[in-house]
Amino acid sequence: MTDLPQPLFAVTAEEVRGGVLLRLAGGLDHETADELVDAVRARPALAAPGELRLDCAQPASCDSTGLSALLMVRRLTAAAGTALRLLAPGPQLTRMPRSPAPSAI
Repeated sequence: MTDLPQPLFAVTAEEVRGGVLLRLAGGLDHETADELVDAVRARPALAAPGELRLDCAQPASCDSTGLSALLMVRRLTAAAGTALRLLAPGPQLTRMPRSPAPSAI
């Protein structure tokens, strides 16, 4: 029996109390960043105030395009009045430069 190749990137969604949890798995990069942004845009949580939680424990890698996608997610949630919370961000995300004000992002 042949093993099927694992997908490069996957986003799974789960409705949770107070919002939506998106679990990220695989590499968040130039080939997969649009999948994250599309998944966020498709969430009904953006239609009403609440919280969008991104479980970042599983991304194997995150390049500059992946970071740009996360910034786009931040802009989308801010515009919708939805709080954004990154859960278990790895070293690649915790080293991302921090802005003194959200409007500067």
